[in-house]
Amino acid sequence: MRLKETVVYCVFKKYAQFQEEIIIIACFYVKIFKSIPVHLVFYFPWVLTLRRDKMDNQWFRDRKEVFLEQLFQRSLFASAILNKQEIILDINIQFTELFGYSRTEAIGAFINDLIVPAKHELEAATYKSVVLNQETMRDKTKRRHKDGTLLDVEAVGSPVIIDGEAQGLFAMYLDIRVEEEALREMNRLLNMDTLTELYNRKYVYDRINELIKQGNKRFMLYYMDLDQFKEVNDTYGHEAGDHVLTETSRRLLEALGNCGEAARIGGDEFLLIAEDDPACSWSTIERSLRTASHLPYYWKGEELYVVASLGTARFPEDGKSGDQLISAADKRMYEEKKQRRIRRNPVRQDP
Repeated sequence: MRLKETVVYCVFKKYAQFQEEIIIIACFYVKIFKSIPVHLVFYFPWVLTLRRDKMDNQWFRDRKEVFLEQLFQRSLFASAILNKQEIILDINIQFTELFGYSRTEAIGAFINDLIVPAKHELEAATYKSVVLNQETMRDKTKRRHKDGTLLDVEAVGSPVIIDGEAQGLFAMYLDIRVEEEALREMNRLLNMDTLTELYNRKYVYDRINELIKQGNKRFMLYYMDLDQFKEVNDTYGHEAGDHVLTETSRRLLEALGNCGEAARIGGDEFLLIAEDDPACSWSTIERSLRTASHLPYYWKGEELYVVASLGTARFPEDGKSGDQLISAADKRMYEEKKQRRIRRNPVRQDP
């Protein structure tokens, strides 16, 4: 029996007793890809009339090779049959459509050379080890198209077992680019402030707690609040206020560079994180932030008077929890705001 035939036939025999009328290959895929809608089984309508009594008769035995070949080629998944060394023995049409390699190009090639990105080679070796241990693996990962494009895929590996030993692998790939892009967009909307496109309160608070849990990483928080922002809104309208917020966000990102993350946590308040990095000086970041916060704003040709107050807190010196750190930075920021007000409006001394 040929290796490819053995692969699908093993699946067939394993599930042949599932019920009186069975959709053979669809049941196999639905079992592995739980997210595949049930209606997809109707891509195999000609299998629906196949009953157990016909599975064992001469009719099926005479047509088995053609039948199994069509199951392999008409699969919804990009599939490849590999030997133990992961040399490709055969691929289906969907493999060509997904990865761009013709059957002639693929057969005889080491699959990693064709579709596995360099940074995923260790991951692929782990998959192989699991499958040759006669287990099935499933994971979301990335694979490479012939033109170099990285594709989001769901990968499933299943062993080809002959005489009780794994003699090869059956590799299947489901294109999940649309699903992953939708998920990334959903996460972006969940974690981003829609006006400024900085991170939002939820993200930055979760990020702080994540860094604290790591335990061995020092980091700095910068808490910034805009002074006279309410006056801008009251005098020039919310459109001018939005301009100030978006321009502030741009300046903060420019001041941080690649040294941290910035979030708008509400109104005119911003929270920034800078991790301990030899390439990034916390004092330099603070100077850059102060310089950026004192640059003039303009709205329709008119200069707006807006400056920012800044407070800092360092982990672990200023707190062991997110709330403690944010409170420490917040207090220092309000102390600076208070001192600025005193300088602007000094108490008059009687002669």
